[in-house]
Amino acid sequence: MAGQLESDSITAFVYRQQGHLSYQAGEYETARALYEQASQLYEKSGLLSPALRCQARMGIMHSLQGAYPEAEALYRPALRKARQVGAADAEVFILAQLGTLFHYQGIFDSAQHYYNAAIAHYRESGDSLSMTRPMYNLAVLQMDAGKYENSLQTHTAIYDFQMSREAYEDVMITLEGLSQVNKSMGRLSDAADNLLEAYHLRLPAGAVVPWAEGV
Repeated sequence: MAGQLESDSITAFVYRQQGHLSYQAGEYETARALYEQASQLYEKSGLLSPALRCQARMGIMHSLQGAYPEAEALYRPALRKARQVGAADAEVFILAQLGTLFHYQGIFDSAQHYYNAAIAHYRESGDSLSMTRPMYNLAVLQMDAGKYENSLQTHTAIYDFQMSREAYEDVMITLEGLSQVNKSMGRLSDAADNLLEAYHLRLPAGAVVPWAEGV
């Protein structure tokens, strides 16, 4: 249909979605090629923001395969271009990916820098929901680096926000993260409480917990 309409932007969208499917199937090289085609067609259509996001997704495919220099070689020019054209949504997306790139490599300071930059962008734009994604990655980074108090604070901030939005499925993931931090700090009782709260959130409304009845 896109071919019949001779629409580069629609064809780009199709390639991008095919790229997502290949990525989910673990076919990273195929996904990268599809994202590249999508990026070229989006740029040809004058849609620079989605073009740059697809370029960043090409970098993600390299990163997942451990080809970190190749990933960074895609992220850097895409980030410069996003700033030049004022594509804020592409810019913050790339910042978050740079954070992940350095996280994978265990380069704490650089990963933290880019995660914080992405968090600041989301905060300034008022996109609090998207902000929790790099925040969660930052919390994991802090735990991996042994900065448990910082990780605990970041996890707690995410938890408070998600509870205020009643985003309980997301809260369960955050509680599991909190449990891991508390366990690493030797706070086993707190870790158990985190898991217990997550367990209760998983229960259907009105469900009875057997041990609560003395079983």
